[in-house]
Amino acid sequence: MLPAVCLSAGLSFYSCQSSEDKIQDATEDVIEAQEKLDDARADAEERNYEEWNRFKMDYEDRMAEYDREIEEHRDQIRNLRDERKQERFNEIERKRDELNERMERYESEEDYSRWESFKTEFNRDMNQLGRAIKDLFKDNEK
Repeated sequence: MLPAVCLSAGLSFYSCQSSEDKIQDATEDVIEAQEKLDDARADAEERNYEEWNRFKMDYEDRMAEYDREIEEHRDQIRNLRDERKQERFNEIERKRDELNERMERYESEEDYSRWESFKTEFNRDMNQLGRAIKDLFKDNEK
């Protein structure tokens, strides 16, 4: 009987040890996976931040060009008796101000997780502003 009890106790100890080892291994796997995920997120955020800086420089160049065009034509548009063109000009200025505010808000958030959607929407709106400026001033030169 004693050998049976010893064998039974030994098997119980062995199976407990095995479960503990399995738990330990699983825990280590989870920790390793979490570390890899954290590294991947950090890499992605760094890439987004670098792309953000390039995007911001491009935005600043484009906006400076738009500002120059707006200032060049401001007095000419204001002196027109065409209220429709004046309203279009005012709308262009409002859109420019809105884009500047959106850029400042996004930059202050420092959350680059929404980067792709922000970039797509913002580029679309910048292109629309550029077209609106060109169309208004092209019409004005005729």
